[in-house]
Amino acid sequence: MLFLWLLAGDPLINTVMVLGSGYLLWQLRTQLSLVTVIYGFCALGLILASGGTWSLSRIAYGIVSLSVALGVLLARYPRWGYATMGFLLFYLPVSLFGLLNTCG
Repeated sequence: MLFLWLLAGDPLINTVMVLGSGYLLWQLRTQLSLVTVIYGFCALGLILASGGTWSLSRIAYGIVSLSVALGVLLARYPRWGYATMGFLLFYLPVSLFGLLNTCG
């Protein structure tokens, strides 16, 4: 994933984040509560309806139901959890630094 991010940039990450989050919510809908699933899909719908894609990944980080769904999935596969945590720890400061450079 890191190689694809370096190769394609933020549009790829934004697309994977939204489509992957929707797929993850759909796959885990039986293990998550109904409120969590509905909230997640409504939040994804609001992100898609807003049309602003430049900060899409940072907005998706704030959706709690997506984090819960990812936690449920990664509880089954702890080694993937370590890799995901490492990637997100690397990606979040880099994307924040990129935002600070474009704003100031």
